[in-house]
Amino acid sequence: MRGGWGVGVLVAILLPIALALFGILTLALTAAAVVLLIGVWTFVSAFAFAEQRDRLYMVGWGVILALFSAIFVIKPQYALGLVVLGMVSMVVIYAAGKPRSRMPRAGAQPSAPAQPAS
Repeated sequence: MRGGWGVGVLVAILLPIALALFGILTLALTAAAVVLLIGVWTFVSAFAFAEQRDRLYMVGWGVILALFSAIFVIKPQYALGLVVLGMVSMVVIYAAGKPRSRMPRAGAQPSAPAQPAS
């Protein structure tokens, strides 16, 4: 399958602009639709195109962008509050899912140094 994140973003931008030119969407709703569609596409493409290490990052930003589109529909302070909650959730989920480092446990004996070969 050809395409990727960039192709979807291009469609997410052009589709609401086309609807605005036909008079279906107002300018504010066009901006909200662009941000919402980019957020949803980022979320969906995280599972379709992203590598495992980038998936959580893209899902988080997709959710944040989709929530940010609410600024055109509800009070801006509530929309920004949702965005901040999304960012906090992304940080917490990332920190919880991050693999632990391979540091030796407290009280563990260090391994003997390597001896040069003779």
